[in-house]
Amino acid sequence: MVNKSLNSSFDISAAEKSTIHEPEKLWNALCVEEVLSDILNIITNMVSLLPEFQEIEDMSTTELYVFLFTAISDNQKDVSNTNLSKKLHISKSAVSVATKLLIKKGIIQAVQDIEDRRHSYLTLTPRGKAIFNEFKRSFGNLLNEVVSSMNEGELKKLTESFKMLAEFSKKMEIRNH
Repeated sequence: MVNKSLNSSFDISAAEKSTIHEPEKLWNALCVEEVLSDILNIITNMVSLLPEFQEIEDMSTTELYVFLFTAISDNQKDVSNTNLSKKLHISKSAVSVATKLLIKKGIIQAVQDIEDRRHSYLTLTPRGKAIFNEFKRSFGNLLNEVVSSMNEGELKKLTESFKMLAEFSKKMEIRNH
């Protein structure tokens, strides 16, 4: 049985929760284990939405992170091993191994910075772009299947929840740097 509270001072009724208007107090009132369990369920369920095709299945988790970050980065000069290590909270050596494997597979390439030849950054190769485009298409199809059963109100709540989660994630990232 899951312990519903890590600290007895957090034990409050549902009625009491509904009357709390200060975000910090409400957050403290939530069960930490329940939140952690929900986060784990979200992550594992989202992973199940990843399209199933060989190039993605052949990637390690770190390779997938490097691939996706390289593909969706707004500024290609931000995509270096050092920045990937910081952004993904993965050791430089793990990022380096993943990068070398993706280069060997012909999915990404290292491009020397024209302004500062000491630095290089990563970009997708034409093959990498094709894989990413197929990934987006497949993921979009899967996502459409999931949300097609939702009504407009549920879809709006889901969208708002994702935005709130993204904002929360940004605040956590700022706090950690």
